[in-house]
This record gives sequence, C-alpha cells and structure tokens, in this order.
Amino acid sequence: MICHLTQVACALLIFGEKLEDHVDVKNILVEMGIYFQVQDDYLDCYGDPEFIGKVRWETYCLQLSCTYIGTDIEDSKCTWLVVKALEFCNDEQKKVLYENYGKDDLACVAKVKELYNVIDIQVSFCLLFDSTNLCFFS
Repeated sequence: MICHLTQVACALLIFGEKLEDHVDVKNILVEMGIYFQVQDDYLDCYGDPEFIGKVRWETYCLQLSCTYIGTDIEDSKCTWLVVKALEFCNDEQKKVLYENYGKDDLACVAKVKELYNVIDIQVSFCLLFDSTNLCFFS
C-alpha cells in the first residue's frame, strides 16, 4: 500500500504537481492498498498454492528459492483475519485463539482455521468485497 502511494507521489512531484491537489488519488491508493492487504491475508490462509502460484515452505523446504506462504498464523502476524476473529469471537473462542495463534504447530493452525470457519470469516471477506464484485465464492 505505502509502496504504490509513494511511487505515485514521487511521480506527481517530478511533474511539478502539488500533493495537496491530489487528495483523491491518495484516498484511492490507500483504499486499494487495504483491499490488497486483506486479500493477501485471506489467500495466505485459504489460497490454493497451485492457483495463486506460490508454495508453502514445507513443500520445498530444501530449495533456497522457496516462497513463504501460508504461515501468517504460525508467525503470529496481525492480519485482517485475526483482527476480525477478535472482533467476532466470544470469550471462549478468544481463549482458543490466544492458545493457538502464533504457534509453529499444524494442530494449532488447524484449530485457528476451524475457529475462522465457525465465525464465518469467509462470509465477512465476501461482504467486504461484495460491493467491488471481487468475491470469488458463490
């Protein structure tokens, strides 16, 4: 998000434009960045490596050129998914999340993903993207 905003801001300045004259451009780029990050977080958890062109670390752990994907839960990243989970979970579900999030253990990851399913995180994702027609679930 910041990268695209910075690149466009630099281009505007190079051409002698004043950034304050292009607030709408900034707002659009920030919104695009948010959508990109939410989609990236979602695909990290639910994306099919064959479809999105990346592989999980375990798949090619001996290759130096491996792309890390699917480890946001293990890495305890502050993703859109976990923020929404904290927003929607009851106290018991939050306890499950706290006990399993950020653990490099496939059983813990499975519990987090199961919790995401219980709170219908995919529905929340689709609702966010519904107005943009970017939801790819039926």
